[in-house]
Amino acid sequence: MLSAVGKHNCSQLNNLTTNICTLIHDNDTADETFYNTARFITGLILYPILCLLGLTGNVFILVVFSKKSMDTSTNKILSALAVSDLIKVINDEFYFITCLLYQTNPAAGDEMFACFYPYGHYFFNLSTCVSSWMTVSVTVERYILVCHPIRAKHITSVPRAILLSTTVFVIMALISTPSFFRYKTVRVFDASLNQTKVSVNLTDFWLEHSSVSHVYNSMQSMLRSIIPLFLLVIFSSFIINSVRMTRANKQLSSRNRITVMLIVVIIFFLLCITPDAVMSVLSVGYAESESYHLRATREVTDTLLVLNASINFLLYYGFNKTFKKEFNSLLSNCCWNKYL
Repeated sequence: MLSAVGKHNCSQLNNLTTNICTLIHDNDTADETFYNTARFITGLILYPILCLLGLTGNVFILVVFSKKSMDTSTNKILSALAVSDLIKVINDEFYFITCLLYQTNPAAGDEMFACFYPYGHYFFNLSTCVSSWMTVSVTVERYILVCHPIRAKHITSVPRAILLSTTVFVIMALISTPSFFRYKTVRVFDASLNQTKVSVNLTDFWLEHSSVSHVYNSMQSMLRSIIPLFLLVIFSSFIINSVRMTRANKQLSSRNRITVMLIVVIIFFLLCITPDAVMSVLSVGYAESESYHLRATREVTDTLLVLNASINFLLYYGFNKTFKKEFNSLLSNCCWNKYL
């Protein structure tokens, strides 16, 4: 009798264990499906649209700002921002190709992701850091021009803007260098499947020096997002207050229109980068993350960064009359020459 009861209890325990394992597997499958859906929507639908807009838009920005009539210190910094955004959208274009391969040839998609991601991660950090500090630079310059117009003549100039932009690029490239050594491509032969699997893993150095890597990740998150966000909020508040005080002065209306355009650019930047800032500070959602929900969230925050790198042309065209006039003139000349 006791033996029968014991067997019955063991049977119930085995059934319970089986049900729990099945539930966990179903949840894992559901989470993975959620992540794959997020990657499909962002990588295959939104990325190609935004990257096309970013590629063409940033090239147009560089062409327009290269004209002599647009040769100002502000436009030089905005040109550097366009170069950084161009690097970002080109990098993201490769991710779109990877997502496309995942749908058509999963093995090729795994291969491209594993080979591309270690390099793509570096260019992602480089371009995002440069864009953040270029936005800060143009904000500080606009603050000087608007709030200290007399001193601005002695502080701001085209050569200084070029020197500033070059310095930001060099410094951010050096700061981002360790991220180049964060990931490695790993190939492992699976005897059960009789094939070689390829994946992305953290490098041995990154794993062995976890405390150092944690400090670096925190520092980079601060430089890439937290400090720029803090500075942008402070200087933007001063600029907005100054614009409100001088909006009745017609002589300053042209300057204020450019300032309003930059304020819109800053607000858009803040909205797009804040979610990524939160994810970066928490150090979650990266390729090595085991949580599909966090990786799916990272897909969304990365898409917002692509949007930020792609939208500036439309903002300049909509809020800067001089930029709009020069672009329309350039476009009409190209069309006119084409039909001559």
